Amino acid sequence: MGEKSVYDQIKKQNGETFAQKIRALDSTLFDIPDLVHILKYAGPYPEEAVDYLYSLKPKSKIKPNRLNPLKLLEKAGYKAYVADTLQKQNAIRKYFAPGEELCTFKDAYRFQEYHIINAVKKNVNQIKRENFTHPQREDEYATSVISIQILKTGGFISIKNRYNHAVENPDNTYFSNPDNIIEGLSGALINYFKTDFTRFDNAYDLAENYIVVNNQLVFYKDEIGNTYYGSHYYVKDGVIHEVNRDYQIMADNFIIDLKNKNISTPSRIHDSFISVMNAEIQEKKLTLTRDKENNHYLFADNVQLMKINANHEITEVYLPTTKTVPDNFLQYNFSLKKFSAPFVSSIGNNFLYDNRKCDFLKIPKVHSIGADFLRNNDVLKTFSAPYLKKVGDCFLYLNENLKKFYAPRLVQKGGWFLFHLPQNNPNTPLLSRKKERE
Repeated sequence: MGEKSVYDQIKKQNGETFAQKIRALDSTLFDIPDLVHILKYAGPYPEEAVDYLYSLKPKSKIKPNRLNPLKLLEKAGYKAYVADTLQKQNAIRKYFAPGEELCTFKDAYRFQEYHIINAVKKNVNQIKRENFTHPQREDEYATSVISIQILKTGGFISIKNRYNHAVENPDNTYFSNPDNIIEGLSGALINYFKTDFTRFDNAYDLAENYIVVNNQLVFYKDEIGNTYYGSHYYVKDGVIHEVNRDYQIMADNFIIDLKNKNISTPSRIHDSFISVMNAEIQEKKLTLTRDKENNHYLFADNVQLMKINANHEITEVYLPTTKTVPDNFLQYNFSLKKFSAPFVSSIGNNFLYDNRKCDFLKIPKVHSIGADFLRNNDVLKTFSAPYLKKVGDCFLYLNENLKKFYAPRLVQKGGWFLFHLPQNNPNTPLLSRKKERE
């Protein structure tokens, strides 16, 4: 197929700017076989695609060898084992700092679908997290505990480190090339597990928010439990799935289905957002509108429940009838700005655990809140809950910009209550009163 026809297909599929940029940088890249297929999910950044395309130069195929991968890792200073049970899969969890645990630990089925080797440096107890104030993906702390995960059906490998999302592209440690841990490990793994994985270039590192699935470059906006989410597709267990855009839309790691009137997620990690929202939309007429900025708005019987921005992130949620919010509600959401639930009386653990942007919170009738409520949020300035009586551990933990706090009926609080709230802030009267009482 000639260059022009390939160019036109890339232009139609990825956009004119994308195609023009590739042609300007190196027009010979259009000669790569199956280029249209390779770039189908490559996202909006042609520079990152070009870097990957250069890596597709012919390479020598990895040859299997009879070396024992566990013995090789021992030679590299690790105590390693095959994690073929859930207990073994999660046995390394104790080595991870709070907030830096692998999503693997929350996926009870990972070991069934991936060959996993967990490896721990023999001197791991001497390598302290506090000594690494500027984390690097392959520094001594990061690589003192690693998890090599190979899809059993082939075509995908990931090497994860001890920082998880504290560094860029943590799932691509050592460029996901086992030979960068110790020479010969790649061939040993292929022979040991009888499964090949994605070829790689030693000199090439995938940009952040990219993975390669069977030679297709895939841009993703979020990863939860080894499932990768794009704008209208997701990757799970080495397979790319597209939503039906005639009646479905991606919103964070959720799929909103207007035809079947439900919200679901491909991830195996539980989020109560699904059950709460499905209860709100039950037996109601669903509509989805879009504005000129490509924001989407979900309505149920003409009441707006949700705003989804152009990046397919949930930024606003309104729950007009919900009274109870169970554990893990939007625990992996990073983008929600407004939450309103006028009749909610109780909220479970891990509510908006990882959110950093919520600056409007309306829960006027809430009586009890569980642990890790809005943990690490640094933009909320005002909190008001006139009927709140009980909160769990790490309530508003590290909410350093909170200026006004109103909860006059609060009588029971867990540990690390309002931890790191500026102690001398005159606008936090409740905190000072509580200290005087204690």
